[in-house]
Amino acid sequence: MIGERVRDKIVASKKKGLYMGGPVPLGYINRDKKLIVDPEEAERVRWIFQRYLEVGSIGLLLEDMHRRKMRTKVNIWSGGRERGGVPFGKGALAYLLKNRCYVGEILHNGAIHGADHEPIIDRLTFDAVQASLATHTVERKVRSKASDYL
Repeated sequence: MIGERVRDKIVASKKKGLYMGGPVPLGYINRDKKLIVDPEEAERVRWIFQRYLEVGSIGLLLEDMHRRKMRTKVNIWSGGRERGGVPFGKGALAYLLKNRCYVGEILHNGAIHGADHEPIIDRLTFDAVQASLATHTVERKVRSKASDYL
């Protein structure tokens, strides 16, 4: 019963567009359980999106970011432990480019809800990046499903 209530509360909060905790995305800071735009980090996020559109490849963008010594966001947990501040990897960069948070949306169980925080990226840029990512996606087959044998 408690689990159901917590789950329902999370769903209701996400539908309202509220930030429900977790790692704070690059470009934002968490102030009183709300995401506030950090101007310096927001410029980095805009640069990453624009640069991806220019080079058209996560690999090339990653090389450029490594040359510029760009690192992931440092998140400080409530116990004082730090996480992040390392060079970007392909997975982290792909996640950043697909994150709907940057256009003021929250994704929950496949449903998209409007968020109460300010977007960093305009819709046109975000959609262009998503289209480019979709055209460069490589479909992979699971080998175990390709065969009748284990």
